[in-house]
Amino acid sequence: MSDHTIVLEAMNVGMILDKAIQLYTRNFLLLVAITAIPQAIYALGTAMFASSASAGPVLGLGGFVLIILSMVVNGIGGGAMTMVVGSRYLGKDITFGKAYLAALRKAGPLIGGALLAILFIMLGLMGFVVPGLILAVSYCLISPAIMLEGVKGARSLKRSRLLMKGFRWQAFLIYLMYWVAVYVAAIIVLMVVFIISRFGLLRLWQPYSLVLSMLLVTVLMGPFSSVLSVLFYYSQRIRKESFDLAFLAEAMTAHAQ
Repeated sequence: MSDHTIVLEAMNVGMILDKAIQLYTRNFLLLVAITAIPQAIYALGTAMFASSASAGPVLGLGGFVLIILSMVVNGIGGGAMTMVVGSRYLGKDITFGKAYLAALRKAGPLIGGALLAILFIMLGLMGFVVPGLILAVSYCLISPAIMLEGVKGARSLKRSRLLMKGFRWQAFLIYLMYWVAVYVAAIIVLMVVFIISRFGLLRLWQPYSLVLSMLLVTVLMGPFSSVLSVLFYYSQRIRKESFDLAFLAEAMTAHAQ
């Protein structure tokens, strides 16, 4: 069990951000390690196809394969992060291996749900920008619904929309702040890399400095998105479904036994 007091409550934007920072810092190494795996696999795949860029027909196929690879590794990695954050938020311990094993067992729903969500969001963006943004916010709880509830297939999209109903603007504000933070972090990292490279300290890695900089930002900032999603998920379940009372009753029953 965790060493901090578990407080389950419906949260506003400020409370979610504050608790997200606490969860992120307490589980920093584990979350970064989980994020680094899919990013390393994707970077390796990108390097492999980049080395064969001279073969024109292969390049198009390589781009398609990279898209599929990205969906697979990020879907499973996101599921593992969801398990870590969801478990630690409820005061339960979970290891790197158990988190990834749980995500691998639900790889199909994770990848399928992400694929359907991306398809609907793209269709929404093709018509008007606003519907696409609304759908993007509506589907931000797919991974928690799959990993923490066991919802499968297209039902995870419906479940996410149901939990988000009436609170999309709140979620939009939270994720807007997150992407602003990512943008600022990317600028800072790029400036640092540029300054270092001016002194010739990155001469060997100069051709890869941009890619490595973006990889560093993704590994460091990526977990925060999952933390926000899980916190918003539990906040909505507490607000709409009294999850806190159900969790308390379950805990009391387990203690009595």
